[in-house]
Amino acid sequence: MNEIARRPQAGVPADVSAADVVADLARFQKTTLDQLDMVGLPTDGVLVSIDEREVLLTSLGGALRRLPEEDRGRSLYVSKMIVAAAVGLFDAALNYLWDETVNELRRRVIGYDLGYFYDIAVLGDMRKHFSGTEDLPRVQDVDLLRACREIGLLSDVGFAQVDHIRYMRNYASAAHPNQVELTGLQLATWLETCIRQVITLPPDAITANTGRLLRNIKADRLDAMSIAATASFFEELPTDRADTLAAGLFGLYTDTNRTAVVADNVRLLWPELWGYVSEDARYAFGTRYGAFRPAPKPARPRPPVSSSTSWTVPSTCRSRSVSSRSMRRSTHFWSRTTAGTTSTTRSLRLVRLKASSGRRATSPPR
Repeated sequence: MNEIARRPQAGVPADVSAADVVADLARFQKTTLDQLDMVGLPTDGVLVSIDEREVLLTSLGGALRRLPEEDRGRSLYVSKMIVAAAVGLFDAALNYLWDETVNELRRRVIGYDLGYFYDIAVLGDMRKHFSGTEDLPRVQDVDLLRACREIGLLSDVGFAQVDHIRYMRNYASAAHPNQVELTGLQLATWLETCIRQVITLPPDAITANTGRLLRNIKADRLDAMSIAATASFFEELPTDRADTLAAGLFGLYTDTNRTAVVADNVRLLWPELWGYVSEDARYAFGTRYGAFRPAPKPARPRPPVSSSTSWTVPSTCRSRSVSSRSMRRSTHFWSRTTAGTTSTTRSLRLVRLKASSGRRATSPPR
């Protein structure tokens, strides 16, 4: 029938045929449904038909042959998917398939660069709440797929295919009530997609070089030769990958836990990368940088001055208060007369001398 039926197992006859598997499934279904009917539970529409299950089990062999032996040992949800499908619960099988897909993507993110992933997947002020592996389940599935595509862990075609599985999981699996009927061929095809586009997809050259660059930035200060080699790597980046890498470097630079080595390396690399970043991304970085700059200190508020404000004149001049208008008049007056104080004093002296001499001339003798 397929690889599952043909593979010999301990205690199981080696000559198990497809007909034997189908007969066993039919007996299991009849026993299960009879038990449900005895206790008064519904039996219609609970399990998928035997024919659809046979199509699925027949098609699984080709998909599983693509899964390497070293990866099968950790594919727990693939086993659960096959068991659920064989029983006849296709909606539950789709849910398990999606769990396997998300599990593998998270494993790849952890092995690549978790901080870089968070800089792309989590936007805005929420970024500060994501740091370790324990925060990874809080990333929404749609953001997980988007960020994996942007950093190169998913191809564009793979993203479209896996995102379709995500859509079907939301609207046709056991995760939510629905009346969608799935076929065995659909489940087998989606399993093959998960294996080819996620589990066994090798990283491309840009993704591998980006991961190596991020590790070097965090490890040690880059010298002139390393900067030149990295600048030549930037020339190979498509615009979207350059924007993604710039977002990662920006996240490294603005991280509150960054080291001096990381900050210096980012400052050296940023001008080399800037010429390959799109205009939209540049404006976005400018806006985000403005949010990180410290706000200027507000000026000390000056007390309001009104016409009724009183000024206290020192006691040497006058021991009473005058209004601000009077004070302004007084200030204006002194500003006009102070400059001519010397000449005025001389004029007064001449007038007094003339007056005193006139009095001496006209006064009668004693």
